[in-house]
Amino acid sequence: MALTPEVQKEVDQLLEQNMPMVSKWKAMEHLLLEHGLAWRAVIHPSMMLVHPLNRGGLGVNGHSAHAKGASLLQSGFDRKFLHSSTCFEVAAEETTRQKQFKFNEAMVGQTDGLLGAVSGSERFLSVSCGHVSQFTKAALCGCKTGQASLQDNTGCLNKESLGRDEEFKQMLDGWTWLVISSTVEKQWPDMPRLAEKALNASNTAFQSLLEIEIALHMEELSKGMKDPTVAKLAKEACPPGTGGISRYAGSIAKWLAEFSDKGEFLHFLSFISREFGEQCNVGEDFWSYVASTQYLPADKVLVRLAFLTTQFSSPAHKIQDGFARLLVKGDWDKLKKLKQEVAEMESLLFQAWQDTASRLPNPEAARSFGMLCMRMTLHLVGKQKMGRDSKTFKDLAAIFQEFQKQTDKVTSDSSAAAPTASSTPAGPGLVSLGQAYDPLWQAQQKLDLSIGNLYQMDGELYELTAMSQDFVTLKKRELFDDSTVQVETWTCHKKLRPSKTSAPYLLEAAVAKEHHPGAGSKQQATVATVYTQLLEATTKLEHKNLWKMIALNPLARTAYSLQKIPAHQLTFVPCTDSPQQISIKKPEAKHWGEVVFQGVTYFILAPKSFKAATTDKASSGCTAPFWYLKPDEDPLLDWKEKSVGGLQIRCLSNPRAIEKHALLTMPLLEEPEAEEAVAAGSSGPPPTKKARK
Repeated sequence: MALTPEVQKEVDQLLEQNMPMVSKWKAMEHLLLEHGLAWRAVIHPSMMLVHPLNRGGLGVNGHSAHAKGASLLQSGFDRKFLHSSTCFEVAAEETTRQKQFKFNEAMVGQTDGLLGAVSGSERFLSVSCGHVSQFTKAALCGCKTGQASLQDNTGCLNKESLGRDEEFKQMLDGWTWLVISSTVEKQWPDMPRLAEKALNASNTAFQSLLEIEIALHMEELSKGMKDPTVAKLAKEACPPGTGGISRYAGSIAKWLAEFSDKGEFLHFLSFISREFGEQCNVGEDFWSYVASTQYLPADKVLVRLAFLTTQFSSPAHKIQDGFARLLVKGDWDKLKKLKQEVAEMESLLFQAWQDTASRLPNPEAARSFGMLCMRMTLHLVGKQKMGRDSKTFKDLAAIFQEFQKQTDKVTSDSSAAAPTASSTPAGPGLVSLGQAYDPLWQAQQKLDLSIGNLYQMDGELYELTAMSQDFVTLKKRELFDDSTVQVETWTCHKKLRPSKTSAPYLLEAAVAKEHHPGAGSKQQATVATVYTQLLEATTKLEHKNLWKMIALNPLARTAYSLQKIPAHQLTFVPCTDSPQQISIKKPEAKHWGEVVFQGVTYFILAPKSFKAATTDKASSGCTAPFWYLKPDEDPLLDWKEKSVGGLQIRCLSNPRAIEKHALLTMPLLEEPEAEEAVAAGSSGPPPTKKARK
């Protein structure tokens, strides 16, 4: 069935819903089946590949597939447990199709004959039951196996002997799968990821979820996050039911964010975990050691990688309950006394990685670097004979020379590159190798370093003026001492402490003069004059029988006429109750008055509201009528300029007669112009020179 706009809208709405992952996928299955975008079919194992997004891009591990087959053979196969088998159609678009086949060819090639070869005629890509389907395919192809219980006399899988189990015999002919149309993945590229995560979360195989898979999922999440953090990655990557891994997902996320060279090391580890034996986890403690600076300085990123590589490639007898036990806490403790050797190892690994990274994804290059990591790590902790390679070496240099021979690359001492620092941003959330070697970047992870900030050092106050990979430069902030000092960037976080104290300074003469009481006295005297003259003007301008003509409602702050008032009989002055209510700065209040004195405009703010007397308090506040008028489109009073003494006052006066018991109103204000935006929305009068409607 074609993907109609209506169906597309339904799917989009479902994807946007905030609901548990398994519930969302079950609803999605129903929706896709209902509209013919999914169906159920019996599929032969030879037609099945692995989806490139399966298990975070890990795909299927050949050793794990055979181990699962051996376990199922021992307990007995039962197709009922394959009820959640789900796959997508191979893409119809050629470019995407080629990528899907190349992924599987690389995956199969890495297993060294444990999985069935890609024929090119496959039509489906599994997102669940991948290990079982690939084991079944391997049995059909007669692949070699390392599982003794599965081997025939040639060391290979034999479908006839395995077919003695009746259930498995039928599985060799195929079983029922839920097939999702390739149209769905083309429209929603993340749909396979949703299916894989939900299906893993809903079956018992999810209990053996791999740490590498979690880390790969975190890396994918970081690409879509605006501001990825360790906490966000850990929370998003571990859905409900992830068991113990959720306890230390934060350590995995921290290593990924700070020590993985923007995820490059993670993809190398993914290869290593598939390359050597059955996949395993390294556990909570190991990840906490790798992600912290408890045992290794922050710039020893490749030594961290070497320890992870060694642990993930542990021999089978060093894996217990799915956790690698080759390296233990005691080995980490040894590093505290091996600082020189650790530094040498980091330098040699850096040279080797520079060569390896340029040749990846070449499997041989990855294998050679992986072996170098294992040999150096086990040599460092004194366990050379306990790893996969029993060969011993005199020192780290000898191991590095062996690596050079294997890679046919001879690096003379004179041309050997040392780790270099780079402050180039690594992209959202993840740190590059250059940043990991950058002393300034490392210091900034431990201390907030910003130009202009203040810091305490040796009991004195300093301002940060410059910083580089070598030094941070600080200026002393004392009254009579502004000398500068330099502190090594590597150690500045140990010597500097951020300070919230304001730096002392001497006030500039001009500022001091401006704020001296003597300078301010003239302005205060002028304001006092304005206030005094305003009080006098109020007495002169307002009617002597005012309170027989009007009355105030103090609760509603309104005024009413008590009798019919002839035109021009009322004049209300913007009088206030204190000189402090007069300012040359335009106010943000809703209502104000204006006067001009000696060419300067003064703004009058409202006085305190009237409060009636109580049993224990006398009445208080101001009753100037100017502040009790309500704005109206057809006001009874309008603006009128009055000159009294040296003041020009914007008053309110009635241009026409007012009837008895009328609510006294004033004009609405015009909208202020752009330069008067600070007063926008207020109800005070416009500037003196503005005409009123």
